[in-house]
Amino acid sequence: MPSIETSITIDGITCWDEGLEETYDIRGKSSGAVRTVRCAWTNRRALGTAFATGAANVYPADDKWFATSINVKGEGLRVANEIEGGMIGWQYAVLTVKYGPKDEESNGGPLDIGGESLDFSSFGLALSQDESSFKWDDGSGDDVPTGLAPSIRVSTVAFVKEVKNVDVLPTDLVIATLDHTNSDLIFGAAPGTLLYQGAQSSHRILLGGVDRWDLGHRMEYNPRGWNKLYKPDVGWTAFKFKADNSDPFPPAPFAALFA
Repeated sequence: MPSIETSITIDGITCWDEGLEETYDIRGKSSGAVRTVRCAWTNRRALGTAFATGAANVYPADDKWFATSINVKGEGLRVANEIEGGMIGWQYAVLTVKYGPKDEESNGGPLDIGGESLDFSSFGLALSQDESSFKWDDGSGDDVPTGLAPSIRVSTVAFVKEVKNVDVLPTDLVIATLDHTNSDLIFGAAPGTLLYQGAQSSHRILLGGVDRWDLGHRMEYNPRGWNKLYKPDVGWTAFKFKADNSDPFPPAPFAALFA
C-alpha cells in the first residue's frame, strides 16, 4: 500500500515510488532500469503520458536512458467504472516503466525526431528544333543538325526529409509550398535548385490520447536549377512565362517546413 515516505509528485500527479532495478551491461547496449510507480487508477493515463513524452521520459539518474515501455496493472478492487464502459475500476494503478539507452541505429529510439533517405533519377531535356545546340568536334565547327541532336540528360537527386512527432499537420504550409523552389540555401542546395513535391504523413496516438504526426517531405535537386533551359549559343538561361513574366517554379522559403 502507499507510504508517505515514498510519496513523490510527477507532472503534478501524486504517486509513490515502489521499486527500482538497474542493469549495467558491459557492452552498454542492454543497460537500463525498471522503475515501479503507484498512482490513483484515474491518474494512470496522465502519469503514463508524463513518462512517455514529458520530463519523466528521461531517467532521473542517467540522462542517456529514456522510457521505452510502460506496463499498467490495476490493484485494490473497487466498483464498476461506468465512465470506462463498465470496465472494473481499480483503486490504484501500478506502472512498470522500462528505461534504456537510445538506439543509435534508429537515430534516437524513443526521441527519434527525423531522418533522411536519398534516391537518384534523371530526365531528358528536349532542345531547340529551330537552332542547333551542338557542333561537330572534328575541326570543322559545323552545327549538328537538329534532327540528329539528342536531348540533354539531367541527373537529379530525389530525397525525403523526415520530421517526426509534429503536434499539428501543416496542411496549409505544404499546399502553399508545393511546386516551389527553395528561395534560400538549404541542405547544401543553392537557391532555385530544390523543388518541393509535397509530403506523406502518418498519424499516431500516444499514451494519454496525445496526437503526433510524422511527415516525409519530398524534394528533388536539379543542379542546373528548375527555372532554366538550354539556349543555343548562350547556355543555361533562366526563363519565365510569357503571359505574366512569372517563374514556372516560383521561390519560397523551406525552413518553416522543418521547424
